[in-house]
Amino acid sequence: MKKMTQLTLEENKSNIYKYILEGNQINITLMIEDTDIFMNADDEIDCPLETVLRKHGLTLKDLKMWDIQKVRFVEISDGTERTLQVIEYSNVLNSITL
Repeated sequence: MKKMTQLTLEENKSNIYKYILEGNQINITLMIEDTDIFMNADDEIDCPLETVLRKHGLTLKDLKMWDIQKVRFVEISDGTERTLQVIEYSNVLNSITL
């Protein structure tokens, strides 16, 4: 069972998190709510992409329609943007039927 610890607002109050969806023709930024950020079992900051998509009224099928190639999980702290994780989505999206 994975250990998940939700970060408190005090721990990440100055940090902003977002997913950046990068495609051939479009780039989309999805802001992430503080309540969706947690520390995963590897002690890394994490957030389920599906949760963020759902809160923005999107699905993985939308990513396929937009031909999204890469999804970046980004932290902004003190004005500095840092990529925490990069997901190459082309392989996953090719398995989705519309």
